[in-house]
Amino acid sequence: MTTPTDISSTYDGEEQDYLDATGTNKWYNEDLFSSANANVKVEYLNSDGSALSTAKPIDSGEYKVKLTVQNSSKYVWANCKYALFVLRFDCF
Repeated sequence: MTTPTDISSTYDGEEQDYLDATGTNKWYNEDLFSSANANVKVEYLNSDGSALSTAKPIDSGEYKVKLTVQNSSKYVWANCKYALFVLRFDCF
């Protein structure tokens, strides 16, 4: 599977998701990430790697997103065990 790269988005005052960020379309594949296939687990973290107090980011800032392939007997990232990338939400 194509390893994710850093992405960014404009913060809109709502709970944020990596799927709406610029650059996601270069590596995200809904069918491949689904529970029927790779079953990718998504974890949002603060920029220092600590756990968020909410399920997804709710403020502007820089976060890390950890994607782990649960069905690793059939699917793996191209060059790593799990994908950790930076997600930045900027206010404009």
